[in-house]
Amino acid sequence: MHYSVERAAGVMGIGAGQIVRLPLNARRQICVEGARATLDEAEARQLKVFCLVASAGTTTVGAFDPLDELAALARERNLWLHVDGAHGASLLVSDRLRDRLRGIELADSLTWDAHKMMYVPAPCTMLFYRDRQHSLGAFRQKASYVFDEKPDIYTELDSGDKNFECTKRPMIMTLWTLWAVFGPALFAQKTDYLCRLTQEAHRILEGEPDFRTLHAPEANILCFRHHPAELDEKDLHRFQVEIRDRVKQRGTFFVSKVDVDDVAALRVVMMNHQITTAHFRMLLDEIRRTGQELLGAERTPHQRTGNE
Repeated sequence: MHYSVERAAGVMGIGAGQIVRLPLNARRQICVEGARATLDEAEARQLKVFCLVASAGTTTVGAFDPLDELAALARERNLWLHVDGAHGASLLVSDRLRDRLRGIELADSLTWDAHKMMYVPAPCTMLFYRDRQHSLGAFRQKASYVFDEKPDIYTELDSGDKNFECTKRPMIMTLWTLWAVFGPALFAQKTDYLCRLTQEAHRILEGEPDFRTLHAPEANILCFRHHPAELDEKDLHRFQVEIRDRVKQRGTFFVSKVDVDDVAALRVVMMNHQITTAHFRMLLDEIRRTGQELLGAERTPHQRTGNE
């Protein structure tokens, strides 16, 4: 899950220790059958679970939870189903990729960041409710100087009763302007290409013996590790972190870092439609050079002389 879920539990006073973490399957999606057992255990511990948070594109590897099955589970347990679609909800604009969000219409609420795969400047965040009346439940308080007793054409535009901030600029304008001019086709073309490019990058890595892939990409996020033959397994985590830091400091490429199964991995997110597989191969060459620098610096003078 995204760290904001844990942060929200803290802000509300629930506490991070009260979060029930659901098991994952091999594709790093929520395992529905395992989730049932975990929720039973939570009930036995007298935890009152009220909300199930699913991901449509996890931050780590871009995995999409089975939303239709989780919606059925939420109905069984009388839980609110919230979908974190901050990254991956944008696949809705693509006829080719939309099926990965099957069941999203059953969610009670959905977050969607247009500043990710809708390619507009940050921030541009949207919050949707299946029942629009529920949008008033959390944020509408008694304040005579803010909330009008009789709604009119002006109060329709007032977002103070629908979010934490009372006064807020209309973040939607950057997206609305592009959508009004180009329609959904522009976003669909970019998203289709970047997801296809990510799959091609995955195939490239599969053919490189000194790299390890960690998942089959479902969107535009790809995680992998550089693992030259001479690298000791115990140094794998530190090696990825140091590669990432050096590459970032040089400024030629930007690659992020994420822990997968408690071991660091290199993470790329394809966001620029002008990038090609040639650029990705250049990144791999940069990672290799950096890795050899690190390995060379760690050899003792005796070892270096012996190798020479």
